[in-house]
Amino acid sequence: MPNSDSIVNVQLFTQDAQSYYDDLAEEQALSLIVHGEPYAIFMRTPGDDPALIYGFLYTEKIIEESEDIESLVPCLNSPKDRIHLTLASGIRVPQVKRRSFMSSSCGLCSLEEDQPKDSEPISKLSGLILNDSELQNLLVQFDQLDTIYSHTGGAHAAALFTRSGQLLCVAADIGRHNAVDKVIGKALLNHQEDFTHLILMVSSRAGYEIVQKAVHCRLGALVTLGAASGGAHRLAQSYTLPLYSFLRKHRVHRHQRN
Repeated sequence: MPNSDSIVNVQLFTQDAQSYYDDLAEEQALSLIVHGEPYAIFMRTPGDDPALIYGFLYTEKIIEESEDIESLVPCLNSPKDRIHLTLASGIRVPQVKRRSFMSSSCGLCSLEEDQPKDSEPISKLSGLILNDSELQNLLVQFDQLDTIYSHTGGAHAAALFTRSGQLLCVAADIGRHNAVDKVIGKALLNHQEDFTHLILMVSSRAGYEIVQKAVHCRLGALVTLGAASGGAHRLAQSYTLPLYSFLRKHRVHRHQRN
């Protein structure tokens, strides 16, 4: 059942002014304070805030493992609006001005921008090539998840599965990027730091930034219910990430040959 803070019940009206009530996915700001200084504001659905921050830092390659975070605690004065991060010694946060605000749907940087000039490029992925039966099994499992995505239709869900369809963790948020960061953060908090044998499934389209996050985490495969963009297609092929988009019953777009 979704967190009570993640859904808001509102009064709506028909064309002839008849009223009714419906559930909407909540969206509120969360300010990330790093070493006492404001760093970023996330427009997110409340709930799983530590997982969101862990996942964001990991998928953006700011941290390489959960131990790179010394502490992450809600603000004493405003715990629902601000969260304080202290990184381990030697870990620095890039000073990028455009990270001062992040909407629930925006991406951040290109894959090339995220890599320091003296770092080694990300190597190609081995990946998991999924057959139709495995994909349809994932679709059935995903459709049964109880999240704000299933309750409101106005949010996105992200889940990590094994190849056999075993669910490891699930998260949902008004923003698709946040949902992905949250589910990766949940896995990290559960001491899961090898993603090569896992499948990320997302209710959204396969945009460039979603593929980028999957590549950074070295995931086994990415499956999306929405269509892929041209940039996402090229990026997945470039890093040999198995990408399966527009998954429906008895249909899927495969972006690599078996």
